[in-house]
Amino acid sequence: MFLLSLVSCFLVTGKDEELTMDRKINSSKKLRLDGYYIRSICNDSKALCNYQTLFLFESGITLWSGTFDENGTSNINKKLNQSYFNKVHKIKFNWGLYQILGDSIIFEQWYHGGKNYAYTSLGVILNDTTFVITGSKRSHRPKEGFKKINEIYHFVEFYPKPDSTTTFID
Repeated sequence: MFLLSLVSCFLVTGKDEELTMDRKINSSKKLRLDGYYIRSICNDSKALCNYQTLFLFESGITLWSGTFDENGTSNINKKLNQSYFNKVHKIKFNWGLYQILGDSIIFEQWYHGGKNYAYTSLGVILNDTTFVITGSKRSHRPKEGFKKINEIYHFVEFYPKPDSTTTFID
């Protein structure tokens, strides 16, 4: 039993994977950057929804700023304050990279699974306020390949945006 616990501990606390995507400045103007993007995650009856928020920065960095059960963006905006961002900034898997290639967007961030694994998502830009993530894959599950998904993100104007400086990405 002790050996099993020791092996499990080693597997879970292994070294985090490195992101492989190069960080590139986004000067495309394909998506608005003066706020955040939000995605609703609802149960089948749409009676219960959570909202995931994502900041994109011109530097090519992303900040996944959390999942909220608030009703409406004005309530979420109230929670997105400096005290909240100070906590979010310290969590490695909230950070990632993105690139825009034509009308496509690609993300690479960490996925927390004991250690932080690299995770890639691909999508299409519909207009400057909406994009759809259409596929994703986890690096530690290469046999699964890209999983088809349909995650729609809509823009919400927000000021002031959090600082995009992080020690987790060069």
